[in-house]
Amino acid sequence: TLIGPMESYLAFWSLMKGTVSEDNLDGIITGHWTKWYSDDTDLMREIKHYAEKYHTPAQLKDIYLGTGQFNGWLAGMILVDALHRAVKKVGPGNVTGAELHQALLATDLAIEGLPETAKIRPGSNCFIRTPFLMEYQAAESDWVRITEPTVPPSLAG
Repeated sequence: TLIGPMESYLAFWSLMKGTVSEDNLDGIITGHWTKWYSDDTDLMREIKHYAEKYHTPAQLKDIYLGTGQFNGWLAGMILVDALHRAVKKVGPGNVTGAELHQALLATDLAIEGLPETAKIRPGSNCFIRTPFLMEYQAAESDWVRITEPTVPPSLAG
């Protein structure tokens, strides 16, 4: 069984699936930190709506086995929230990288579908610290969650 670092298989899934046989992919495990396309939440329905609006069914088959669509969506939500707060603090046209950085550090954003609020905690440089494991199951031709979201000891505190 291959175990990949957080998101590595998911970010490059099309490349892996195009070069490694399905038999060799069956049973690989990777970490992930948010809901998956098959989860029925408002956030995932919105992301899928726009993915389906701008991509063909053939493209969606690969997209729904990777994380690009919703990782970008969630990162955009966090950035827009921080930018909004920075503009509110210093005014339009006055936001510098320093103000945006401070706003990002102060992020405490509840996003439906995430197991905790998106914020940077002491001792961590990540917004979300609750990964779970998923396994690729060739018979399903899909990723299946095999653990629940958990804060690892290295990020607790």
